[in-house]
Parts: sequence; C-alpha cells; structure tokens
Amino acid sequence: MVEAAMQDLIFPLITPLIRFAIVVTMVSAGMQVTGAQILGAVSRKGLMGRALLANLVVTPLIALLLARILSVPQGLALGFLLIAASPGAPLIPKLVEVARANLPFAVGLMFTLTVLAIVVTPLTANLILPLDENIQFDVSAITKSLLLFQLLPLLGGLAIQRWLKGVKQILLRPSILLANLMLAAIIGLVLWRDYQTLLALPWTTVAAMLLLIVCALLSGWFLGGPDRSTRKALALGTSAQSNGLALLISNSSFPGTGADVAVVAFGLLNVIINFSVAIYWNRRD
Repeated sequence: MVEAAMQDLIFPLITPLIRFAIVVTMVSAGMQVTGAQILGAVSRKGLMGRALLANLVVTPLIALLLARILSVPQGLALGFLLIAASPGAPLIPKLVEVARANLPFAVGLMFTLTVLAIVVTPLTANLILPLDENIQFDVSAITKSLLLFQLLPLLGGLAIQRWLKGVKQILLRPSILLANLMLAAIIGLVLWRDYQTLLALPWTTVAAMLLLIVCALLSGWFLGGPDRSTRKALALGTSAQSNGLALLISNSSFPGTGADVAVVAFGLLNVIINFSVAIYWNRRD
C-alpha cells in the first residue's frame, strides 16, 4: 500500500521532470557553444552535408530496417525508432573531447542537429513509427513542444554565452550537474515504473539496439572524410542520440506502451558503448 501510494505520488512527476531537464540541458548546451564554432561547422558544407545525411537519413533508415527484420514489438519499436530519429545529443562534445577528436566541429554539429531536430524529428518519427488507429502522433503539437522546451532554452543559453559572460561562469557548471542529476533521476524513475518490461526485453530488441549503435558509428566514420580526428567526431556524433528529446516525446505521446523503456535501455547501451569507443581512441591515438 505504501509503495503504491508513493508510486501514485511520484510517477506523475516524470513528465514535468523531463521537460525541466530538457530546458536545463539546452541552456547549458547553449552556454557551451560559440558563434565561431557554429559558423566553422556550417561553413564546411561537404562535411556538414554528409553529417546530416548520416544523422537524419541513414540512422533512421537503418533503425527501421532492423526493427522490421528483427520483429521488434510495436511498443518497443516506438521508442527504438523514436530515439533513432532524435539526433543532437548534448553528450556529443564530451564524447569527442574524451576521444581527442575534432571538438569545434562536434560542438557545431551538436548545435545544428539540435536546432534541426525541432522540425526533423517529428516529421521523421511520423514517417517511420508503427502507428495505427490506437496509437496517434500529433506532429504539430510535438513541434510546438520542442520549440518551447528545446529551441528557446538553447537560444537563451547561446545568448548568455555571447552577452553575459559573468552569468555563464556562475551557471555553467551547476547547470551541467543539475541536468545530469535530473536525467539520472528520470532514468531511475522509468526503470522503477517499468522494470518488468525492461527485464522482459526480447533479445532481438536488444540486438537491434546494439546493431544500430554500431552501424551509426560506422556510417559516421566512413562519411567523415579523410581526417581521422573529424572521422572520430562524426562517428560519435552520429551514434549518440538525444535521450532527453526521445523521452520527452515518448512520455507524452506513447504512455503505457513500453516506448519509454526502449528509450532508456537504448540510452544506457549507447552511453556505455560510445564512451568505451571514445576511451579506446583516446588511448590508441
């Protein structure tokens, strides 16, 4: 009874927690980006074009193919395909820094993907998600939500970085710490709420997740051009998906389907594999 009462009290907080975590994450991400980094990344048109191809086209298509070949159940496929359509993880610069790769390009890529995701993620999700009459997806509502909770805070953080240097020095480290703590708390709450679904994940679903991470790494590597440092940056930038963005959408659009569990499971595997690769490259190079 006590545990049930706690669950009834705490679980409804997941959605507002996700929204607040996204806002804090985007503000901190904006404070870490400079205009020079954004322009530097965008000005490399060929490289940026290949980066967008890898993130916005190749990764979702591979995910769709894997979901169909391995018969990922509908509820889990919602989360799996949704996170494949959610590029621009705030974790990208940290991964690239650990790997000793092209950090300025990685920061510019993260910003570009985060902005584009406002429009591209809802449209891509609407095309590849296994929707039916019982599971609907409101592209317009999701886009408005992303404008409010992702784009505006990101631009606010960028404005602080540009014009309020003193405020940035005060807020940057606490905002990064708060964002990480909130994301960890959200993951813990989702695991607590849906642990039975997590334990019952089919091996084919786990295999699809692992294969997608590897394929995303490889596509970024091969599309990264001749420079090894940039190849590493694009490989990690393509493989690292935005867990917060996917959770924001899945929790509000697909409650009770298992989509959240797929997002969290993928996110955990994604962090483990990408940091392992980054550490390997750091030691090798």
